[in-house]
Amino acid sequence: MSRWAELLPTVDRVTVKSAGPPRVGARYALKQPGLPVLVYEITQWQPGESFTWAAAAPGVRTVGTHAIAPAADGCTLELGLHWEGPLRPVVERLYGRRTDRFVQQEADTFARLAEQAEQP
Repeated sequence: MSRWAELLPTVDRVTVKSAGPPRVGARYALKQPGLPVLVYEITQWQPGESFTWAAAAPGVRTVGTHAIAPAADGCTLELGLHWEGPLRPVVERLYGRRTDRFVQQEADTFARLAEQAEQP
């Protein structure tokens, strides 16, 4: 996560807000183009498999999910993002399309990086 700004076009900056390795309770400030800085806290952590993190703002909670699963030809990556709370409809209208594009760009970038790592 701390290197995402180097790897992903959808991340301007990641600031680690807690000491130690990624784990439940670890916090990261994430700045993305055209979006406010959000501080995400890891809420579920399965090393090498998945993690979920959430960021709270007045009236809305953003939840991001990341999961890798074995597949016949390697593995699959599932990324998700959703909002909860009374301001969810407003946030979806303001940021929904951009966020959908970001999630797709991130999936595409991670796939490309994985393919490059496999090449000799």
